[in-house]
Amino acid sequence: MLILRNDNLPQAIKTCSMAGWQVMSGNNTFNYINQTTGFDLKSWLQNRSNLYTIE
Repeated sequence: MLILRNDNLPQAIKTCSMAGWQVMSGNNTFNYINQTTGFDLKSWLQNRSNLYTIE
């Protein structure tokens, strides 16, 4: 399970881990995606962060 955020999902993470899932969160997720696919998702998201603003 890949979780991009790392703020407040301890119970969900614990449950998945106990079920045998490998859980990654935060920068570990971005690093895994980059190493596996060669795509820098973190930079891609950061570069687009201001494209969709609500006025």
